Amino acid sequence: MRWHFGVSGKDYGANTFYSARYDDQFEHGFKTFAAVQAETKGRVHFRPGVYWNYSGDRFELFRGSEAVVPFNYHSTNVFGANLNGWLDWRLGKTAFGAEVRNEGIVSTALGEPLDRPRAIRGADREFTRGLNRTNISFFL
Repeated sequence: MRWHFGVSGKDYGANTFYSARYDDQFEHGFKTFAAVQAETKGRVHFRPGVYWNYSGDRFELFRGSEAVVPFNYHSTNVFGANLNGWLDWRLGKTAFGAEVRNEGIVSTALGEPLDRPRAIRGADREFTRGLNRTNISFFL
């Protein structure tokens, strides 16, 4: 069995990162990620896994001031589960697997209008836009 977990926080001046016109841009980002994976031994191998990634950020066109342009907030969640496997046999190795993955974003600027706005933690604003999708894949 294998697992990992991580946390990352970054605050940085984003001078000319998004636009050369504004020289006081700023980005605040926070990420967490986790995954667990196991593997069986033998003639038929199975490798199941689950994972989750979260990312939140705040972009400031004018650092520290929402007076002219409100800050943009984004929050994404990606989680999924997969099962990979392979069979060793006389003609070689045959691999197979499946994955279910859900990807979602809520934002003040990206996506389609939400039916119900969601509060932004630590701010007096709401997420008003977003998108969500689920992907299912198989392979042999």
